[in-house]
Order: sequence, then structure tokens, then C-alpha cells
Amino acid sequence: MAEYHDRLDLRPTLAAGDVVGLFRRSLGYLWPVRRLFAARTGLMVLIYALGLPLPWFLKILIDHGVMQQPIPPDGEGLLYPF
Repeated sequence: MAEYHDRLDLRPTLAAGDVVGLFRRSLGYLWPVRRLFAARTGLMVLIYALGLPLPWFLKILIDHGVMQQPIPPDGEGLLYPF
């Protein structure tokens, strides 16, 4: 017979089936607000995508503005830092 304790988890590890069951249950809780969840996820991806080129712009600013290095005139265009 399995031992049960009200305040103590006697089996702290989760099997793969337990994890899948928990994931399905969480999706069930998210289903009524799926549009809000999709909008939030989309906005989060957009925020991260907009933040990705920031180091590139800072490199251009530091190289051209602070270190007084000219932008290469040979037509490399936007990819000159690389």
C-alpha cells in the first residue's frame, strides 16, 4: 500500500507521463484565455526581436561617433560592422 502524507511529498521525482499530464492540465487552464495568451506571446517575441539589433547600433555609434572611425565607403551598407 502506498504511503501518503498530507504535508510531505514522498515522491519528488516526476515521470514523463506525469509531466505530460501536468502540461495538458495547464493547457486546459489556458484554453479560455488563449487569445490573450497568444497576444502576450506575440508581443513578447516582438519585443525581443526589436531588441536584437541594439548591440549592432551601439557598435556603429561607438565606432563612428566616439572613436571617429569613418563608415566604409565601399558600399558595404548596413552590414559593415560584420
